Amino acid sequence: MVACFIVVPIVITIPGAPDLVHISVFGTSVVTAITLPPILIGILVLTSSRRFMLPQYVNRWWETLILTVIAAIGLWSLYAILTNLAGAIAKASG
Repeated sequence: MVACFIVVPIVITIPGAPDLVHISVFGTSVVTAITLPPILIGILVLTSSRRFMLPQYVNRWWETLILTVIAAIGLWSLYAILTNLAGAIAKASG
């Protein structure tokens, strides 16, 4: 963890390096997009299964539908962010 506090300021001060705002926004969106879909799918599986939940607390069909739509939006955002990331890396490298 201490290395982050040492390395990040050094990287930011390199001439031609992106500024802190770009790194913060980019890093936050990528980390969120990568971690959110597995969490949503895990919640969907756990809350829809009678094996893991008490019978009165298992998702109803409409709750499962809503959570599935939210998970699909999360997967779509992951795809969009990774596609834009690949394009940005390709543009920056060549």
